[in-house]
Amino acid sequence: MHNELTGDVHGFVLQAADVHLQVPAVTALAGLPPVDAGFTGRTADLALVAEALRSARPVVVSTVMGLAGVGKTTLAVRAAHDAVEAGLFPGGVLFIDLQGYSTGTRVEPRAALAVFLHALGVPAGQVPAEQAAREALYRTRLAERTAPVLVVLDNASSTDQVKPLLPPGTTHRVLVTSRHTLGGVQGARRIPLDVLPEAEAVAMLDNVLRAADPADERIDADVEAAREIAALCGRLPLALGIVAALLADDPELPLAGMTASLREATTRLGELTY
Repeated sequence: MHNELTGDVHGFVLQAADVHLQVPAVTALAGLPPVDAGFTGRTADLALVAEALRSARPVVVSTVMGLAGVGKTTLAVRAAHDAVEAGLFPGGVLFIDLQGYSTGTRVEPRAALAVFLHALGVPAGQVPAEQAAREALYRTRLAERTAPVLVVLDNASSTDQVKPLLPPGTTHRVLVTSRHTLGGVQGARRIPLDVLPEAEAVAMLDNVLRAADPADERIDADVEAAREIAALCGRLPLALGIVAALLADDPELPLAGMTASLREATTRLGELTY
């Protein structure tokens, strides 16, 4: 090997056979899903979540009476976006759907930790096999970050799914959604979520239809039918979203036709299949 150096040299010269450059770690700290196009209202609930996220306590958004389809995920995503836009979490957001109520697809803490470690820049080959080691590395990586990070744990069905994913210290925040209150998450601020008020349910129908076609005025043209649809859907955002999608797909279908179908169906769930 022959190296040649010419010109004026000031300071030390280091000769090496091999030079290794370390590639910066790839992180994924902006994984929030987009806000649902039909989101409307929930002003008081959003204010509660926003206030709670300013304290170091975990925040659990749970549904009243274990209701499904009440919109807890949509609320949490919107609240998280609002918090990020307000500058509360310059360190980014870690988001995962734990699928706690889905048979066969529930995400166990060990797998969730691997997802979060990858997002924090840990290469796949350096993720420990044991859950305890993953927890330790996860919390170490978060502890190294001085900028607050928001951890969103969606659809958790038990405390066991949540505890291994709680961030360390008081710098970072965690927002959990569940059909249960998760009493085992000690010190958590619990925010119960109920069905939509009638006015917000009707507004949600209108928002979805106008998102598909700004000229769609069926809700304004027949507010009484829209109120009946909201009642037949139990004012549940999930059911309302399905009905709105059906209406958006058939611009010629009057609201009265949809209400008749819902009323006359032997089971409303059959009519809500999309």
